Amino acid sequence: MRRFAIVIYLAIVFAPNWTYGAAKAYQEFERFISAPPIISNMVVEKKIWNGRKPFDGSFSNSVAFEYYQVRLQSGAMFLRKVRSCNEITNDSVAVTILSTFDHKITLFDGTPYFYVWYDTDATSSGKQFSIFNTRSLLLEPLREALNLAVLHVEQGTIRWEHERFSCTAQFGRESLVVSGELFTNADGAADHLKVEYDGGQKKSCYIIRYGYFPPLQYAFLPTTMTNFFLSGGKEIDVGEMRILEVETNRQPLQASLFDGTRFQRLYNLQTRVYTNGSYYSQSASGVLAFLRSYEETTRGLSGGLANHRERMLACLFTAWIAINCAFFALYLRAKGRYGARVKQTHHQNDIYETHTKA
Repeated sequence: MRRFAIVIYLAIVFAPNWTYGAAKAYQEFERFISAPPIISNMVVEKKIWNGRKPFDGSFSNSVAFEYYQVRLQSGAMFLRKVRSCNEITNDSVAVTILSTFDHKITLFDGTPYFYVWYDTDATSSGKQFSIFNTRSLLLEPLREALNLAVLHVEQGTIRWEHERFSCTAQFGRESLVVSGELFTNADGAADHLKVEYDGGQKKSCYIIRYGYFPPLQYAFLPTTMTNFFLSGGKEIDVGEMRILEVETNRQPLQASLFDGTRFQRLYNLQTRVYTNGSYYSQSASGVLAFLRSYEETTRGLSGGLANHRERMLACLFTAWIAINCAFFALYLRAKGRYGARVKQTHHQNDIYETHTKA
């Protein structure tokens, strides 16, 4: 009896986070989006533009990708971006790392700095310029992966009514109402999802099509997710994501799996603490020294871009005037030559008529 109890205990502890088979595949699909499980490891491949962006924004001809590793549990998150699939297995390589644990947020963005702030910081509430906006932007690939290609919506906030949902989202400063309807295939799995993003004055409609080859460990999860923008009766491929690996867990993960400070030590990065809407350096004893405000940095960047645009417009305007002047000069020159030829022709005709009359 004791041996049987031990077997049952081990089966419960080491079983996947969810048990499958009781619900249909599309219902498990919906549950994954509404209440993501503890994810010990998820690797996704996201297609990006290689070179110049096509006129219609399509990804169909692109062969460039970026890769993300995701860990998730209640109150904790880890997102690592790398350049190639081979770098996923090398924990010491990263382009970007964003992690959250116990309200502490850390960010490595490829610069010589390691940023630290807390999501309980009330000094940035309601401010136009905040590093929290930067965090939201960097987390878009994580939200897209966990929402199975639904954009802009915070993970775990979609609630289904049978095969439909409606929720709110934030895209920059724009508030959106996001609604969708799920369609299944003959096997009862999610085939495609129609999604509408309503910003009040403008609506955008998409179709997310799902593929299941090669199959994942959890059969209800799609392997490929392709976002198509509906325009003039056509479907334009504007986003593709592939789940390469996913593992869930029943038990909470160790805090060290969400610790970004390891990369700070590995790359010998300087700490930058964000609080009170500003950046501070931090000494070894923990003393903070003011560096600059986040608002000042952002406005400086915006101002630099604005000045750059003004210089570009001035150059284009000057070039336009010069081209027009050149064409006008060529026109006057050609007109002068034409007038001279006409006069010469008239003169020759007069001579011809004089000789003919004589």
